[in-house]
Amino acid sequence: MIIGRILCALAVVFIILFFVFIIVSIVRLIKKKSAKKYFLISFACLFACFISFYLGITIPEQAYQDDCDVVRLQHLSYYGNLIEEYKDKVGKYPFEGEEQQVYAFIYNKNQKEYCVDTNPYSHIQKTPAEFFSELESGLGHKIDQLFDPQYVPSGRPVFYIYMIDGNQYFFAVHLSKKYPFSKKVASKYYKTEISNIPDEEYQFYKIQELEKSEDYKKATNKNFGGYFELRKNQHIREYQ
Repeated sequence: MIIGRILCALAVVFIILFFVFIIVSIVRLIKKKSAKKYFLISFACLFACFISFYLGITIPEQAYQDDCDVVRLQHLSYYGNLIEEYKDKVGKYPFEGEEQQVYAFIYNKNQKEYCVDTNPYSHIQKTPAEFFSELESGLGHKIDQLFDPQYVPSGRPVFYIYMIDGNQYFFAVHLSKKYPFSKKVASKYYKTEISNIPDEEYQFYKIQELEKSEDYKKATNKNFGGYFELRKNQHIREYQ
């Protein structure tokens, strides 16, 4: 982002000014003149440098995460509607009928090393390839394989989760900020979750109802090209 570059450039200017005023202060001390004012200015420049550099990093990162969150929520709609379409055609949800909970982490090959199954309870773990194969076999057609646009985690997982327990499924995406329809997990880590059995207390939503929400419409009403389109197309047939 331009603002990030401007702030980083300002940081460079302030660090140069810091050294300039430090040199001036030393010269004045050598000449036995008062240098207090110049020392104060130099350290003010150093402080301004740190602030500019910090903002130059954090502001673009949050702007990037804001855009990523939009994409993640759009993917939530995409998968939620495919799962419901599968149910209409097959009569059950993907992997419904297993004796244990079934989990599928949806990640591409660049994200795989960051997607570790830490669930200590007995369950069945499906691969992304198995998840897509199951969906496509029930739908009767190929689907786009969409993933979190971020490769390396920065405070939250970089994969989506599909889970089914009995006849109830859940699908979750991980977000960087609070929305009216998300729940906080940790600092700068929120989760929005859909299910076929909604629960107001725990904030599980039916995808059809969530998509009617004005807050959700507002959050997802943005189209991206460029970087996000390129990353999408890089992985759209990841598991073929």
